[in-house]
Amino acid sequence: MLSIYNEYFGSDESTEPKSAFGQIKRYKQEQCIPNQDINFHYKPDQIDKTIYFLSLDSVSNLERGHLNFIARELAREDGFCHSSKIVIDTTLEDFVGANYFGLLHQMAMRGIPRDRIIILTSQSATDNFVDEFYSNFKVIHYDMFASAYHNFATDRQLFKEIKPRNLEKHFICFMKRPRMLRMIANGFLQHRKYIDKCYYSWHFNDEDIREKKHSVNFDKNISRLVDWEDIWNPDYFTENIFDSIEGSKEWAIHPYVADTGGINIPMETHRRLDGAVFFQEKLDILDNSFFTEKTYKNFVYGLPFIGFGIPNYQQSLDKVGYISWESMFNTKLNNNSYHECLASYFELVDEIANMPLTQLEDLLNSQESLDRAKHNQRIFNQRLEIKKLVNQLNTLWN
Repeated sequence: MLSIYNEYFGSDESTEPKSAFGQIKRYKQEQCIPNQDINFHYKPDQIDKTIYFLSLDSVSNLERGHLNFIARELAREDGFCHSSKIVIDTTLEDFVGANYFGLLHQMAMRGIPRDRIIILTSQSATDNFVDEFYSNFKVIHYDMFASAYHNFATDRQLFKEIKPRNLEKHFICFMKRPRMLRMIANGFLQHRKYIDKCYYSWHFNDEDIREKKHSVNFDKNISRLVDWEDIWNPDYFTENIFDSIEGSKEWAIHPYVADTGGINIPMETHRRLDGAVFFQEKLDILDNSFFTEKTYKNFVYGLPFIGFGIPNYQQSLDKVGYISWESMFNTKLNNNSYHECLASYFELVDEIANMPLTQLEDLLNSQESLDRAKHNQRIFNQRLEIKKLVNQLNTLWN
């Protein structure tokens, strides 16, 4: 039996629905899982092997009272809870901040043994998390966003029947927060004059632009395709908002856009593309793909989609059972380096943008394309991530 203490502990920017604790609780309620399999309880003194969940974002700290309560339960050496564990849930983002290390320090100071601490990461390659953040704790992976977005889409009845569509635009590209990769995408699409072929959104942030525009040094693989200075034309960085970022609306797509938009470009983030990769000619590709609602909404709406500039994006999705659309086009992606991958995505976008809209419509309405969309939706509906998490937690005392 998986015993979970029935109280949500989280830092300021975390919320129960976007946490492993909240999603396991909902999963139990929806699936009618009996107490002999999973039990949420308020009586830790009577139940051994209890899991305490603590959700931590990358910025804010846990309330001291919450930590004191958990420490009292886990640090003692006698009583019924001597083998209970705490799961630090960091899955809201693909990285941790100074508050994470501060929390671990506080736990050590309060006498919580190392073997009672489990780290939950959104990074699918847990070895990367261990190496990057110097973790000497047990680390397990959970794709929180998959469950969070499934719950969101279910509650709002967003799942669409997958069928042929009549296209009015080549692309859908909604970009929120101008991280480096998104600034590159915005500059490229503007420079190529592809905006008229997109349902488009760009959220301007002057501070991000000023910090990053003069810090990039690309090799010939980029410059042969587009003049780098042209991408940073100030005229391209005026705010252009088509979608809504109020409340939860950024997790939804307008029905008309979903019915008439061609290829969606999710514009996921990848921290190496926002950092060191732009300062070095050669940097080993780190396989730490982090998928969010930007990718998962394609499964719900039945949309064809491609990545943009992230090496091995297709392969990372394939590992968890999903299919993207890059292979349906002639352009072959180059995953040998970050720069070469980005250059090949430039070529792929060029190929799609220069197709007659009727040709793109025929391709995306083909049986192969529709089958991909149906496959993704079917796999997503199986809720594999939450099932894998429960199975992993059940082995913590083995």
